Amino acid sequence: MNQLRRFLSGAKHISWIICLLFLTLTLVAPANAAPQPTTSQSTVAQITPSARVGSRRIYAWAGPGRGFWALGFLNATDVVPVTGITADRQWWQVNTQFGVAYVWYLDVTAQNVESVGVVDPGPIGVITGGRVVIRGGPGIESQRVGSASRGMQFYIIGTRPDGLWIQIKYRFGTGWVSTALTSVPSVLVPVTAGEARVIVNAGALNIRSGPGIIYKSLGLVVGGTTMKIIGKSNDGVWLQVASPFGNGWVNSFHVITRDYFGSVPVTEASAAGAATEAIFKSLGGTSNVRSGPGIGFGVLFKANAGDKFTILGQSRNGWWYVQSAAGKGWINKTLGQASGAVALVPIIQ
Repeated sequence: MNQLRRFLSGAKHISWIICLLFLTLTLVAPANAAPQPTTSQSTVAQITPSARVGSRRIYAWAGPGRGFWALGFLNATDVVPVTGITADRQWWQVNTQFGVAYVWYLDVTAQNVESVGVVDPGPIGVITGGRVVIRGGPGIESQRVGSASRGMQFYIIGTRPDGLWIQIKYRFGTGWVSTALTSVPSVLVPVTAGEARVIVNAGALNIRSGPGIIYKSLGLVVGGTTMKIIGKSNDGVWLQVASPFGNGWVNSFHVITRDYFGSVPVTEASAAGAATEAIFKSLGGTSNVRSGPGIGFGVLFKANAGDKFTILGQSRNGWWYVQSAAGKGWINKTLGQASGAVALVPIIQ
């Protein structure tokens, strides 16, 4: 009987020990167990379009082509979201730590991309010249801001109205290149140009009433003056501008143009105030008017200081053929001052 009691008492202790162990395992196990993903998390991971880099590091390009500049590297096994694909199915558009970039389709493994749409990166060109200067404006007179080598790709963001220069986005910003040194698609690109204007490139410059020195001067403007271009002469040598004295004309040789591509209208017909004749005014004391263009010819009559003559012609050796009430004859150009329609005086000797 005593043995039975001892056995039951020991069994009771064993039962308590088993219960304690069970409770311990029940309470500790959940804290150590790894959390299980919810159904919604798994679903999102399965449907996100992505691209996984292979076993080597690759470039993330600024555009869909190896001629673009690299934004940075993607390391082996990196996974990036896919936002689109190019029309030729060769380049994935992806989101990276560098921003939007492009990766070649054979450099990655794409997943869940069935619904990804086609992206249009915009018009793209490529440099075909050996070494091309990139300028700050659309013309060779503009400041050099960079250079580009053959094969470099760029985005086209604008063009000059005549199509001879294009504005581009490249590795170091924006600039202009000659269209002749590039290969560009035949697409409509917006015209990029400011107001056509001139900058006076002389100490002082006459603003004339018409396209030529035979027209009267409206006034003088100093070097550096900027004026809007509103027209041009038939030959394009003279430009009509909005000057401080009203609309007038300047010779294109004495100005620097900005955003001017020859597209303004021909306004030569609107010119007014042209001198009707060329005039010679005798200066100094008494001057001889001779029968021919040289001191070897006889003297016909005398010209006094202040006398004015109508110029009829000129010689190649520096003499004017003039007319006055006293008659016609030749006088040396150095003996006076000519004005008026001098540019139209014919050479007759």
